[in-house]
Amino acid sequence: MKTIILTGGNTLGHVTPGLAVIDMLHKLYPTLRIIYITSIKQIDLNLDKNHEIDKIIYFDLKFENLFDKIKKLISINKKLKQILTLYKPICVVSFGSIIGTLLVNLSYKKKIKSVIHEQNAVMGFGNKLVYNKASKVLAGIPLKNKEV
Repeated sequence: MKTIILTGGNTLGHVTPGLAVIDMLHKLYPTLRIIYITSIKQIDLNLDKNHEIDKIIYFDLKFENLFDKIKKLISINKKLKQILTLYKPICVVSFGSIIGTLLVNLSYKKKIKSVIHEQNAVMGFGNKLVYNKASKVLAGIPLKNKEV
């Protein structure tokens, strides 16, 4: 079974475009397995009820201090590597967030195609870090960043 991993979190601005893409993917490719990785726990309750998502993976991004942040990000990065190895996605689609940045970077290293979708006129910090590693960069509106 072919798999696509989508990710978006921190705000609904990252999640909402992803849901539209999920709905379209299922219409076009009904047998496609879709995994959604997010950091918004309260959204998880409704994601799989209203959208055809095969698996939702949640990472807690609440940090108490800098040491805790570094420790959690290293742990999340290791888990994301395991997810990529386990599910062998044909593509990763990021709608922003720390998780999306880590996932695009790992995808590049594992030679998995990746797509970044930027919803704003100015590219977010995480997307700026990895846009050159993505197979494609898509924008909802024209970007004002000179790098892209």
